[in-house]
Amino acid sequence: MKKETVNIFSDKKILHENLLNKKMFSSKFDFKLHSYSEINILKKDNDKLNIFFIPPEFKKTDCKKITDSIDKINISFILLCLPKKFGTIFSRWNTNILFLPISFNQLENKINFIKLSSKAKFDKLELNRMTNNLTNLASKKTIKLTQIEANILAILMQSSTDVFREELNSKALGYSKEINSHSLDSHIYRLRKKLLSVSNKNKIVSNDVGKYKLI
Repeated sequence: MKKETVNIFSDKKILHENLLNKKMFSSKFDFKLHSYSEINILKKDNDKLNIFFIPPEFKKTDCKKITDSIDKINISFILLCLPKKFGTIFSRWNTNILFLPISFNQLENKINFIKLSSKAKFDKLELNRMTNNLTNLASKKTIKLTQIEANILAILMQSSTDVFREELNSKALGYSKEINSHSLDSHIYRLRKKLLSVSNKNKIVSNDVGKYKLI
């Protein structure tokens, strides 16, 4: 299976080496390290996940240069890893921010989340992850989902097999796979009702062993 390319923007080569040394990352992703001066590469590579590591020694002017460059390019997938002191500068991407220091587990979970941030389609349904709007392309009816509802539905829409509740807990809610969360049941209950309001054909089904599927 071909690895997914991820662009890493950082001036610290040791970071790139650490990512490559982590088997859970190197087996899934092909990391390409770039300096901040190479940000224009995104004009030709805007379908890839782009991760920016903003170091503590940066000045506000350095951060402003990055935000200005990002604004000029239509980037679909972006993840910012930065010190909390720069949080307000990058606040417009608040759902795509991790504050340093971070663990490899946090990084992997966030990558999985960002990868869901494009439009997902299933049958006549289209989910826009940027707005969390679910649209029936046949009737043109649109409803608004919460962030977690959209996370759950995107996973189900993009999976060709049944999805275990542990995976939904981990990827959609951000919980440990070992946690058997009742919160998931509540989100799926509300999601089923919203799904029914936009489509009388598609629904979420589950079985006794904790598997879910969109049909």
